[in-house]
Amino acid sequence: MPEPLAHLASHFTAPGWLWALLLLPLVVLARGRAEATLSPRRRWFGATVRCLAFAMLIVAMAGPVGERSSRLTDIIVLLDVSNSTHRTEQARALDFANTLIARQSREHRIGVVAFAREAAVEASLDTETLELEELTTDLDADGSNLQRALELALSRFGTGGSRRIVLISDGLQTAGSAMAAAAAANGAGVRIDVRPMRTGARHDVLLTAVSAPARIAAREPFAVRIEAHAEQATSGLLTVLRNGELVYETEVKLRAGRNVMQFADEIARAGLFEYEAVVNVKDDRVPENNRYQAFVRVDGRSSIALVAQPGATVPPLAAALTTQGLDVQQLSPAALPGSLHQLADFSLVILQNVSGFDLSLAKLELLERYVSSAGGGVIAIGGERSFSAGGYQDTPLEALLPVTMDIPSEVKIPSLIVSILIDRSGSMSASASGQEKLSIAKNAAFAAIEVLNPLDRLGVLAFDNDAEWIVPLTQAGHRRAIAERLRQLKAGGGTNLLDAMREAHRTMREQQAKLKHMIILSDGLSDDDRGGRAEFDALTRQLAQDRVTVSTVAFGHDANQPLMARLARLGKGRFYFTDDPGNVPRIFTSETVVVSRGLVVERSAQPVVRGTSEVLRGFKPTDIPRLDGYLRVHSKPAAETLLDGPDRDPLLAVWNYGLGRSAAFMSDLDGRWSKAWLSWPEFPRLASQLARWSMRPRSRFGLTPQITWHDDGRGTLTVDALDLDLQFVNGLELAATINGPRGLSSSAQLQQIAPGRYVTRFGTTGAGRYYVNLSATGTRRTDGQPGPSEGISLAPQTHGAALPYSAEYQIRSTDLNLLAGIAQSTGGTVLSGQDADLDVVLATNPAQSAQQDRVWWPLIVAAMVLLIAEVAIRRVQIPAFIAVRLARTGAGDVPPDPEYGELLDRLRIQREAHLSRLADRFGYQDDDPVSRARLYTGKRDR
Repeated sequence: MPEPLAHLASHFTAPGWLWALLLLPLVVLARGRAEATLSPRRRWFGATVRCLAFAMLIVAMAGPVGERSSRLTDIIVLLDVSNSTHRTEQARALDFANTLIARQSREHRIGVVAFAREAAVEASLDTETLELEELTTDLDADGSNLQRALELALSRFGTGGSRRIVLISDGLQTAGSAMAAAAAANGAGVRIDVRPMRTGARHDVLLTAVSAPARIAAREPFAVRIEAHAEQATSGLLTVLRNGELVYETEVKLRAGRNVMQFADEIARAGLFEYEAVVNVKDDRVPENNRYQAFVRVDGRSSIALVAQPGATVPPLAAALTTQGLDVQQLSPAALPGSLHQLADFSLVILQNVSGFDLSLAKLELLERYVSSAGGGVIAIGGERSFSAGGYQDTPLEALLPVTMDIPSEVKIPSLIVSILIDRSGSMSASASGQEKLSIAKNAAFAAIEVLNPLDRLGVLAFDNDAEWIVPLTQAGHRRAIAERLRQLKAGGGTNLLDAMREAHRTMREQQAKLKHMIILSDGLSDDDRGGRAEFDALTRQLAQDRVTVSTVAFGHDANQPLMARLARLGKGRFYFTDDPGNVPRIFTSETVVVSRGLVVERSAQPVVRGTSEVLRGFKPTDIPRLDGYLRVHSKPAAETLLDGPDRDPLLAVWNYGLGRSAAFMSDLDGRWSKAWLSWPEFPRLASQLARWSMRPRSRFGLTPQITWHDDGRGTLTVDALDLDLQFVNGLELAATINGPRGLSSSAQLQQIAPGRYVTRFGTTGAGRYYVNLSATGTRRTDGQPGPSEGISLAPQTHGAALPYSAEYQIRSTDLNLLAGIAQSTGGTVLSGQDADLDVVLATNPAQSAQQDRVWWPLIVAAMVLLIAEVAIRRVQIPAFIAVRLARTGAGDVPPDPEYGELLDRLRIQREAHLSRLADRFGYQDDDPVSRARLYTGKRDR
C-alpha cells in the first residue's frame, strides 16, 4: 500500500497539471454570489474546504510518484523449443523450470513461456504454479524469434516487486532483434539471466545452394551447380527435377565439409523453369534441409496453351494458329498447370468450350492471378459447355472475362416447365466426400428452384423401382412448400430410369409452355439399362419431337457416363459429369439459368462490327461470315464489344484486366455453330490477330532479378534492366508483385540506385517459393546517349526464387555472444547450468525491490471526503435548540460589546417616551388591562 501523503516523492509524472492550482481563486469567486445568504463564517469555512478538495484533485492528476518496498519476486522462464535446439536440451530446460517451481515460496511468482517462431504462455505468474509434465502449446518450430518471446514476458509482469527473466536458448534467431527487446527490459528494470542450450543434433548432409543462370536463350547449354555440406564422409543419391520431371540422377560420395556437383542441361522452349535438387542419405535425421530450388528464365518464342476436351483430331483453332506461325500446345482441362510459374510459361491460355466444372476452384483462381498479376492473356471460346452452361457465373473466371453471365433486364423470359428427376435408389444412399448422394441431390434441386422465375412451373419426380411426384408441377415461387416436400425424400430400392422418364414425359406433354426441360440427376446405374438401349433412344427421340429437351447430370465416380451422355445428346440438352459434391448445386444452377433465361440461342446470326480494335484490322464488316448460334451474355461496362449479334447481344468482346488482357467469343469454333467461320479463308488471320492482341507481348528490354534473403525475415529484390544492345535502361517506374507461400501477396515500387539497377525490400512468410511479377513504364535513357527520351511500356515478366528451408536447419553453433550481450545489457548473469543457478535466480535483489508507484487514490479519496463536507457546510441547517443552547452557554464567556449596550439604552429611552405619549392621550395605565388592550384595537373599532 502506498505511504502517507507526507512521504510523496518530489517529482510527478505529469507536472503540467500543477499550473491549474493558479485557478483556485476562481473557484472561490464562482461561488461567492451563490453563497451570499450564508453567514461570513460558513462562507469562509466552505471556500477553504472546497479549495483543498480541488487542489488534491489537481495534484492527483499531476501523478505524484512515491516509493514502496515489496519482497515479491516475479520470475518468467523462457524455453526455446525451436528445431535448432537439441531435444535433450529442451527436456533439461523443462526440468530446470520445474525445479524452480518446486522451490518457490510465497515471495515468488513463477511463470513459463515457450517460444519458437511465435511465443505462448505455458504457465501464468502465480505463487503456486503447478509443475509442467510437458509443453502443451503448438508452435511453429521452423523459426526462432527471441524478441517476441522477451516482449511477451515483459507484458506479463506487474508493477511491483523484483522482476526477472530466465532465457534458456541457443541464441540462434531467425527473426526479430533480441537486443532491442533486452534494451526495453533494461528500461523497465527487468533483469535477464541466460542459460545457453546446445544446438540440435547436427544433420548428416544439407544442400547449401543450387546455382543456374537467371536468364538464358532457348536451346542454350548451361550448367546447374549443386553444393552440399556433410559433417562426415558418406554416400547418397542426388536427384534433380525440372518442373517436377526427373532430368538428372546420380550416386554421390560426399566428403566431410563442402561438396560441389554439377551437370549440363538445355531447354528448348521459353518459360520459367524450376530446378529442385534432392539428396537422400541414409540415417539423415532432418530431411527439411535436403532440398534446394533455383529458377531459370528461358527467352524464346511465346507459346499458347489451348485447353480443350481431349479428342483424336486437332481442333480447327489450333491448326489455324499454327499456320500463322504461333506455337500451340493442346492440353486437357486436367493437364492445365496448377502453379503460377508453370502457367506463366504460356503467354496465352485459350479455353475452347471448357466447362468450369472440369477445372478446380484453385485453377480458376490461378487463371485470375495469371492475368491480373502475371500479365498473361485468356480467351474463352463458347459452346454448349462454356459460359453460363459451363458454370462460369460467380467464379474467378467470370471476374477476368469482359462479359458477365447476368443477362440484361430487357431480355424476355419465356414461360417454362422444368421437371427434375432425382434418383432415390439404394445406390444414392452412399456417401460422397462425407455427404449422402441423395442429400446433395436435394440441395441441388432447391438451388435450381431459387434461380427460376416465380411464375415458371417446376416438378420433382423421385424414382427407384417406382416413380413418385414428390413435388407435382407447381409455380417455382412456392419455395417454402417445395422445400418441405423435398425434405421428405428418402432413399429407396432399385432403379427404373426408363419408367421415370416415361412418367415425366406423359405429364409434361399435357402442359402448355413455350419451353419444356427435363433434368435427370442420377448415377445412371439403371436396372433396365441391360438390353434397353433402343427403348431409351426411342423415348428420348419422342421427347425431342414433343419439344422437351433433356439434360443429364452423372454423379459419382461409378456413374454410367455413356448412358447419361447419350440421353443428353439425343435430348438436345447438355451432359455434366462430376464426382465433386460441391459442383452439383452449381451445375443445377447453371443449367436452370441457361434454360430459364434462354441463354443458348440457336438461330442464324449475322455479326455486326462495332469496335475499331486492331483485332479486326484489315476486315470489312461484310467479310464476317454468319453464325448458326451463340451464348447470350452481357458485356461489362469497361469492355470493348467488337462484334454484336441480334438484339445487340455481344459476340466478341475484349478488355484489359490488371496487367493482362482477356477476350470472349460467344459462339463455338468446333463446327456446331461456326461452319461458315471454319471454312472462311480469312479465319486463320482473324484468329491470329485475336491471339496476338490477347497474349503477353515480348519486350525489347530484359529484366534480370536477384533475391537476397536476410536473417531478419525480409528479402531484397534487385533488378538489372538492359536493352537489346546491353545498355542500361534508366528512369523506369518499375513495380513488382510478389506472391509467396502462406497466401503472401504484396506490391512494391523499386527505386533506382545505380545505372540500370533497381532495388526494393519485402517481407517474407517463411520457406517456400516466391514468384515476382515485374512491369515497368517510364522513359528510356541509356548511358552515354543523352539524346531525346523514349517512352517505355515494359510487358509484365514473371520470375521465381526460393527460400528452400528455414535458417533453423542450417549448421550453426550456439550464439554465446548474443546471449552474453542480453545478460550484460540488463545486469543479468550467464548461468552455468549447475544447481547454484537456482539460488541466483531465486535470490531477491534489494535494489529492484524498491519500486516507484504513482500515488493517486489517497488524494482522490481525500478530495471526495472534502467535497462532501463542503456540501454539508452549505446545505445542512443547525437545529434551533442547538443554536439557542450554544448562545446561552457562550453568553457568560463572551465579553460585552459597548455598542450593544448603547443600543439597549436607546431602545429603553424610546420605549418610555412612547408610553408617556400614550398615557397623555389615552390615559394609559401600565397596570390596567383595559388600557393595554386599547393598544391592539383598530382605529375603526374605537
